[in-house]
Amino acid sequence: MKKIIAAAVATAFVAPAFAADVSVSGAVKQFLIDEQVVGTSTNRHGSEQAFTVGASSEANNGLTVSATINITASGSNDGGEALTLSHASFGSIAIGNPSGAVDAVDDKTEILELMDPLVGNADSTVLWTLPTLAEGLTIYASYSPTNGDAANITNTTDVGGITTGADNSWGDSANDDAGIALTYQMGPVRVAYGQNDEAAEDNTFMGVQYSANGLMAAYETNETKTTSTAAKVDQNAFAVSYTMGDIAIKALTTTKKNSTATTQDRTAYGIHYNLGGGASLIVETGSEEKLTSKGEFVGAGVVFKF
Repeated sequence: MKKIIAAAVATAFVAPAFAADVSVSGAVKQFLIDEQVVGTSTNRHGSEQAFTVGASSEANNGLTVSATINITASGSNDGGEALTLSHASFGSIAIGNPSGAVDAVDDKTEILELMDPLVGNADSTVLWTLPTLAEGLTIYASYSPTNGDAANITNTTDVGGITTGADNSWGDSANDDAGIALTYQMGPVRVAYGQNDEAAEDNTFMGVQYSANGLMAAYETNETKTTSTAAKVDQNAFAVSYTMGDIAIKALTTTKKNSTATTQDRTAYGIHYNLGGGASLIVETGSEEKLTSKGEFVGAGVVFKF
């Protein structure tokens, strides 16, 4: 009788033949941040905790099915979730909240933890990564319906007049979006170009990146044109980092300009020390100037990625 019960229990825990391969990854970031703005001083704690559950399996005829779910420590949606179908004949198609076509090729200047460049682009609803047409070339196309942002969750923080990270913030989704972008890798040089038309604006992105022998340098520019008024805003970012063993020295400068003046200007520097095992010690400092405020910050903390 005991053998029968043991066999039944063992059978209950045998994974079915179609079980997917499941993985969990994420990051925990903890910082102490001091922000100084004219007339205001803020000394605070900043944190960011999120994890990703991924699953994939092989379907029929060479088709691969995968899914990602991104969750913050509070249990809320962290954006970027998608169900993806992949095949050699058509590439991959992701539906949910994946990157838009332009968002899939930008962010090479996003090298710091506490201050982002000003050239980011929105997520979309469908992202198609085309099959390889030429060595080094990758092409993306994206689409979002008229109300693509209806279910989006946002949580951005602007503390003391200067925008610093470690606040569980993420990008938005586009409404009524159609986009196309490409990257071409030539040895250590990568070039990127993209365009997307949204409900209220059109965006044109260009970027170039060099990476070799511990040195990384990237320049990105994004022009946003409001469709109703034809008003233009230019965003630019330049980032450079140099890695020597476990130490990486990083710098970022980024601006946002309209037709008459600079409306936002950021400069920041950082030293990242690799502690091993997925952990890094981070020290960063920088400043931000807007039309109505100016401030600076210093932050230090630990990042653990798993």
